[in-house]
Amino acid sequence: GKLLYFPLPTAEDAAPVLGAPKAVPLATQPLSLVAYTADDGEPLVFCCSERPALVHASAGQLLFSSVNLPGAHVLAPFSCDALPGCLAAADEESLLLGNVLSPARRSGGGSYRRPQVSTYRLGEQPRRIAPLPTRRALALLTSTGERAVPGGEETERYKLRVFDDSSFAELASAHLLPDEAGLSILVSVLGEEEAAEGAASSSVGGLGGGGGGGYIVVGTAHILPDEPEPTSGRILVFELQEGSLELRHEAAVRGAVYSLAELSSGLLLAGVNNKLQLFEWEAGAPRLALRAEHCGHILVLY
Repeated sequence: GKLLYFPLPTAEDAAPVLGAPKAVPLATQPLSLVAYTADDGEPLVFCCSERPALVHASAGQLLFSSVNLPGAHVLAPFSCDALPGCLAAADEESLLLGNVLSPARRSGGGSYRRPQVSTYRLGEQPRRIAPLPTRRALALLTSTGERAVPGGEETERYKLRVFDDSSFAELASAHLLPDEAGLSILVSVLGEEEAAEGAASSSVGGLGGGGGGGYIVVGTAHILPDEPEPTSGRILVFELQEGSLELRHEAAVRGAVYSLAELSSGLLLAGVNNKLQLFEWEAGAPRLALRAEHCGHILVLY
């Protein structure tokens, strides 16, 4: 549970010889070290243990900052467009995504602001997540066990839920069918030029119009006990309204919709069992029309 660090010569012409080690007790369990770079370019080291800590340098000294996590056995950088500079921390029971605040620059030097990780209890199992940036919201596919009668067999029921991305207040939700599992989710938004052109006709919109807020596209599969692999599913197109989710269109497919991706405005690519299918959003209908497909894969998961 001790961290050892060795000072190095700072002079340019000095030989790289390790100095005497210094020990800092951080935990009672072995440490795992992960190096990464903060959003301002400062190198940091995260110490994983039952008492996580963050190491950074300031004025030629190493400083240690505790992290308000009950424990982190494994940690890795997890950065994407929706969550830039994020970290993924896992223990035996959970996975957390958080952001470490960079040192706050002040006159005469720097100081470190303690990292903060917020947790919101869903009460259900999260399955998929997608951001709605224009609505400052998060769309989640969740599942929970339900029993039709007390003591009966438990079945999994899936739901689409939308939360405010700051307060985590639930904005709207919609249940899928009792035998239906949500496998993929996508928020499709028009480009800036098309959004400006379609603002006047947002009641019809294109794929990603949604009144300027974006459509939430969900891929599903019907789970039947006598089928080893799903043979039917749906692609659902929801629009977030004030306090509700409105189903704008549903397209039946022959298989499970494992993945969804947007090629360009109005074009949707779906992985359905062993097929890659290309759909086009027809705004006038509105509906998803199958334009092309490619077969011969084992399973199109990504």
